[in-house]
Amino acid sequence: LQKLTTKTFRDVCNVTASEDWPDPSIIRINEITLAQYLTPRFYYNVAQADNRHLLSTVARRVYEELQDPNLRPTAFADAHVTCDLEFIEGLAKKSFNAMKTQWRRQNDPEIAAKAALHDQANRRRQRRVLKVEQKRSIIRAFAAKFNLDHDALERVLHEAYESDEASGPDPESDESHETWKMRMAAQSGLSVTSRDTLAKLQFVEVLELEWRSDPLSNLLHALQKFWFSSLTAREQASLKYIRARGTGRSSPRIPDYSPWNFGISIPWLEANRLVPENTITLADWNTHGNPPGL
Repeated sequence: LQKLTTKTFRDVCNVTASEDWPDPSIIRINEITLAQYLTPRFYYNVAQADNRHLLSTVARRVYEELQDPNLRPTAFADAHVTCDLEFIEGLAKKSFNAMKTQWRRQNDPEIAAKAALHDQANRRRQRRVLKVEQKRSIIRAFAAKFNLDHDALERVLHEAYESDEASGPDPESDESHETWKMRMAAQSGLSVTSRDTLAKLQFVEVLELEWRSDPLSNLLHALQKFWFSSLTAREQASLKYIRARGTGRSSPRIPDYSPWNFGISIPWLEANRLVPENTITLADWNTHGNPPGL
């Protein structure tokens, strides 16, 4: 119901999720009905008169859809599902506050920059989680083939230990996205001769973790390669991204979850343990030993 309310909110305002919120002082007219589109005043709260009118309009429209069997969404087909206007208006307020965050992003460069970093961190974490899931799907077969302890391998896996992956050039460089893609294609052994072909390809650049030792990196790379080889040709071709490795680009991210001793680069640890902001994070590093059987 919250999704329906948010969709209705955007319909009433005629603003899609990919569009910026317009200036409330600009009058926007529906060319078919000649009615004026409503625009939220995000610099006020929900109690402001224009915003109250907008929320009331959204709530009434959602309520009417739920009452009319011909308009009621399939998810609410059960005739016993009932909601009163007051409840729906509460949902409209939640939609307002969520969209106010988007409005702040588009109007405050500092907030926009922080939000972009948060979104990037979230995307990278999701990719790391996916890689752990992929490795777990083949870990028994991998352990059997190389005569390794399955349980020990399992204890090594954690999303925080996976490499980060970037979907574009270093923001501090002057490299264009197209030039970066050409470089990723070359790094991946692909010969791309046209812009059209390049545009269809999607890459991620694997960023090596500065704290991670070669033994742990080699093990995780071997597991990833084993997973890839377990796929059919069709499954391999359907993968969204091509991973480009060995570019020399790295990530300074330090995991909050302390790794096993063998997974730590000791030269890196000795240098970074002295950095004041790392004191607490690295306090117990190189004290956990190694998983039995590995």
